[in-house]
Amino acid sequence: MDLTALAMCSAGVALFLIGAIAARHLIVEARGLDKIVALGNLCFALPLAVFGALHLFGPQLIFNLVPEYMPWRLFWVYAVGAALLVVGGSVLLSKRTREVASCIGGWIVLVVLAIYGPLMIQALAGTDPGVKVEGINYFADTLLFAGAILSLAKSAPRIEPADQPQ
Repeated sequence: MDLTALAMCSAGVALFLIGAIAARHLIVEARGLDKIVALGNLCFALPLAVFGALHLFGPQLIFNLVPEYMPWRLFWVYAVGAALLVVGGSVLLSKRTREVASCIGGWIVLVVLAIYGPLMIQALAGTDPGVKVEGINYFADTLLFAGAILSLAKSAPRIEPADQPQ
């Protein structure tokens, strides 16, 4: 197994174990379908960690996706990877979830507008139907991801329960 795949799997397993430990009380106390809902932060944080590890350990796989008009392309690959790991950990441990989810959600909306919007327009101007669908898919999938993160931010408390004054 190559280093990138190993890092992605390791990040996923590590966050799964941490998340399972962090959510155990919620799962035990929940009844019925609420047991599934109790896994929400874990299901949300896991892909963030996997994609963060991809950016950090496989930058060559991501670098060409960064448009040439953006300065410091390699910097952005690593910065995004680090941000995804931080957000994943924060969401998983319910620490400053509202703030970090708002920031990363807003940032992803900017990515959609600055990167995937122009790519979609370029794809739609072509003649290949597969390329057109792919352009629309990148735009819509990433916008859906941003919407999910912003929904998480909206539903997270303004002050974490542990931070509230006694």
